[in-house]
Amino acid sequence: MIRNLLFGAFITTTLFLTGCSSSPVFKDPHKKNQSLVLAYINMSDADSEATWLRAKTIVKRGKKPEWYSFGFVRDEKLGPILHNQYVEPGKLKLDAFGGNATGWFDNAYYQYNFPAQGKGMGALEINKPGIYYAGSFKYIPVETGFFEQGKFDIERVKSPTEKEVLTAFLKHVEDGKWKKMIQARIKKLK
Repeated sequence: MIRNLLFGAFITTTLFLTGCSSSPVFKDPHKKNQSLVLAYINMSDADSEATWLRAKTIVKRGKKPEWYSFGFVRDEKLGPILHNQYVEPGKLKLDAFGGNATGWFDNAYYQYNFPAQGKGMGALEINKPGIYYAGSFKYIPVETGFFEQGKFDIERVKSPTEKEVLTAFLKHVEDGKWKKMIQARIKKLK
């Protein structure tokens, strides 16, 4: 009986550690017109980190927008880098982002919304297939009263640069079309 328990614990631990250490596989696009879009959100002043991002297409009134969910890869220096490798041509607007709390005893889940309008915040136009960078952003807490709900602002920042994000992201990409395209894009950037 003890041997069965030890074997079960060994298998569980092995599966857990394998899942934590494996790197994601980025498959080549399903369609020829798909692009890789990346974004970075500095959440150092927040109670959570940004491990997901949602974007929608900007369409004419009466049409339904397409929604895109961005996943992340964790870079040891930058933290989560958000990405979606199946975005089709069109106008895109970053809509919301969020993630789990970062505190030891906090199991809360946070969602933050990008501003609906103004500042061109999180707007991007995909004209042809390629690599696109939606930008680097910073979460900024806004002081509120004791009984008020927390508020925040988000602003576009210059650091990390597109080149820094692409270079960090490249470590997580296996050989294939995306890797070659990212390397070519990095060479073009100053």
